[in-house]
Amino acid sequence: MRNQFTRTAFLILLFSSLVFFSVWSINDLDGEENQIASLIDDLFTNAAQAQTPQRVYVATSPGECGGYTPCYTNTDGVDGLNGAGTGLRDAVTALNPGDEVTILGTYLVKDYTILIDKDLTIQGFGNSVITYNGTDCSNPMLHFTAGGTFTNLTITSGNCSGDSRDLIIIDSPININIEHNTLTNGNRAINILSADGIVSIAFNQITANQDYALFQGTGSGTGSVKIYANNIYANRNGVQVNCNNLGAADHNFWGEGILATTATEYCEVSDGKILGAPILSETNEPGIQALQQTVTDTFTAAFENNIAVKRNTGGDYDLVIVNHGQGTQDKIPFLGSGTTPIVACSNFYDVFLAEEGAPAANLVLSLKYDLNAECINAVESTDFCGSNDSSKIPMWWYDPLNNMTDGWDRTGQIPAGDNPLNESGQLTSCNTAEDSLQVVIDAVGRPGISKDLNFTPFLAGLPIGSSDIKTFSAALDLDEINLYWETGIENKISGYHVLRASSESGPYNRISPIISAIGSNAIYQYTDALNSSDFNKNFYYKIEIINIYGDTIRTHGPERVLTSTPTPTFTPTRTPTPTRTLYPTRTPYPTSTLGPTRTATRYIYRSPTSYYRPRTSTPFNTPTQVRTDRPSPTITPTIDETSLADQTPSQELLTGTPGERATPTDTPPVIGLIQSATPKLTNISDRNNTPTQENAPEPDIQEDKNNHWAYLLIGSGAGLGVLALAGFLLFKFYFV
Repeated sequence: MRNQFTRTAFLILLFSSLVFFSVWSINDLDGEENQIASLIDDLFTNAAQAQTPQRVYVATSPGECGGYTPCYTNTDGVDGLNGAGTGLRDAVTALNPGDEVTILGTYLVKDYTILIDKDLTIQGFGNSVITYNGTDCSNPMLHFTAGGTFTNLTITSGNCSGDSRDLIIIDSPININIEHNTLTNGNRAINILSADGIVSIAFNQITANQDYALFQGTGSGTGSVKIYANNIYANRNGVQVNCNNLGAADHNFWGEGILATTATEYCEVSDGKILGAPILSETNEPGIQALQQTVTDTFTAAFENNIAVKRNTGGDYDLVIVNHGQGTQDKIPFLGSGTTPIVACSNFYDVFLAEEGAPAANLVLSLKYDLNAECINAVESTDFCGSNDSSKIPMWWYDPLNNMTDGWDRTGQIPAGDNPLNESGQLTSCNTAEDSLQVVIDAVGRPGISKDLNFTPFLAGLPIGSSDIKTFSAALDLDEINLYWETGIENKISGYHVLRASSESGPYNRISPIISAIGSNAIYQYTDALNSSDFNKNFYYKIEIINIYGDTIRTHGPERVLTSTPTPTFTPTRTPTPTRTLYPTRTPYPTSTLGPTRTATRYIYRSPTSYYRPRTSTPFNTPTQVRTDRPSPTITPTIDETSLADQTPSQELLTGTPGERATPTDTPPVIGLIQSATPKLTNISDRNNTPTQENAPEPDIQEDKNNHWAYLLIGSGAGLGVLALAGFLLFKFYFV
């Protein structure tokens, strides 16, 4: 019973207390803000601020804020310790670590050093400048004590006469980055008093300072300095950087022909890992054109999409890309100390791993070659991309550390320098649809992802020099082919090679030694001697043009020649087979007789034509005509020279050609043994009766002999026939 009473009393007291406090709370909150809602709003606001850095702006005067807010400006008449009275110090004081300060226009600091004691990003906007227009140049301009980033700004000590102000001093226990700036006209550009973190100096133009570009002091810090991808030259005389044995300074440009070991002291450097040309300055903003790029499995482009990188296998990694530009010889890396002039169709780039030894499997590097129309036409010609030969694609690289290349080598060729193992080139190709060249850099060929990608410049380009070949011909001459070519203007040409192939598409091989250049408007000749296996084939010839640096500029051609089997030379021989051979001068036989003793036969003699008519002593009036295609014999005893001189030859015989037959115009009379009428002649100018006849057929001696016996038999037969007929008539007259 007692326990039950106790529980009942407890419940009554609890209910009364709740009613009392409820009434008190309602009366207390009446007329005031809801504190719970306010606390919740503050909680979410702070969380949002922690996730998104706050950005503020700094300008010299309110008129220079340009509508950007919040904007901190300098306070007139106030110049105190740590930069009191400056808009920059006010912004640093108002911000939290991780926030951003953007400098607008040309910002003027005051006499005292501005303390930046929070981990902030101090950055420029456009071509922003931090400078000074006072006369007290004894204090540094900016002092970083808590890490941070200083980027995209030009900083200069302004109008100081005599000693200038140090531009930046660092005394920081955490990392600090100074990137993409122009630091000039100061005393020391960067003065590290002490640092426990890493001080990274990259992508800066550090020139024209009175003392060191960077000086690492002997403070108690255990940090290090990392200096890379900067233009650092023309500061103090001699050494530019002192690392105090606390850092490295590879991949910088120290000035024309200046080595890293000369430009630094107490730094880890390699003379094989310097930049061979200045990095191109940014346009209308501070710093230089260099960046760090993460390589992924898709192409990422930089510098107006003129260079792109990706990987085919492995994981992501960081790469540094440096742009040297093009257009003047000072932009050609290592010119005169390893490389030669070259016609650039892209900018010159240095590409190297951000962390040496990083686990990078491969790199696909793509360069545009569309600098101008001449580059596009030349690169896509059959000399380069049109050859479908990886070793001819005009993407070039140079090895300044190990001399693996002979000056500029193509990435697809076997390196032509100090290559005792005959290591191969890398797969190189053309993407003509995008006007780009691509090379796959792996761990096998050269340039190699681990062996060379720490100091390697690249470019897409063409060998320097030109030769205008105006004409080119090739012609077969018996067992050799003669080639001739004529040039117009020759510029930086050492000579030519003759190339030959068995098909128009190649491959073409050199068949000549170097044919030294003569000069503009020259004519060149080369003879290709053929051997027995070269006949009845097509050969194609090209002229390879070599510049004064030994590089192939281009080829000209081809010219096609079809060889033939040489015709053998025969010695003419006389055979008994009837042959008609033309002789320049015909010498007739002096006398032709029909037998040992010539008997008078009734002939009509026509000389010197090849026609004659034998007549027999038949009593009939119609003569028997026999072959008339043998040469007429010359019967010396019957020629009356006096009558010959007075006669005119018959025109129908003058118009005949050798081998034709002339038809007599009348029937010659039978006059006995001697024909007193003058025979028809073809030439009466020779008083010795030795006519000269051109293109006349040579008499066939064998045929003349055969005809002699034929005529003898015919004549004998005819005579026997006449005797038989006479005998028959006498027998019939006397006995019948």
